[in-house]
Amino acid sequence: MTRRVDLLPTTADEFVNAVYVALGGQYYDDELYTTDPEAVARYDELSKLAARSIYYLQIAEATERQPEPAEFGVKHYEWNWAGGLERGWPLLKQAINQAIGRALT
Repeated sequence: MTRRVDLLPTTADEFVNAVYVALGGQYYDDELYTTDPEAVARYDELSKLAARSIYYLQIAEATERQPEPAEFGVKHYEWNWAGGLERGWPLLKQAINQAIGRALT
């Protein structure tokens, strides 16, 4: 019998916030909608990925390995913030590892 390992080191909210910040996300006020709508779109992309990072950990816990991009559902997200999926996927994995305080294998 295998023992389940909980990879989430904090509350889910704290983890998602840590991933968001590690990806380069910033908290902003409503004024940014008019002064820099492109930044708002970028932060929105990052916040969606940060929220989905919980699912990344669930896959890792269940399979005892890092999920593949298709398992994570990368096609449902925008990767413009990183210049494309090829650059963004490693950055997301790095942000998740940073948020949990260790590298997943």
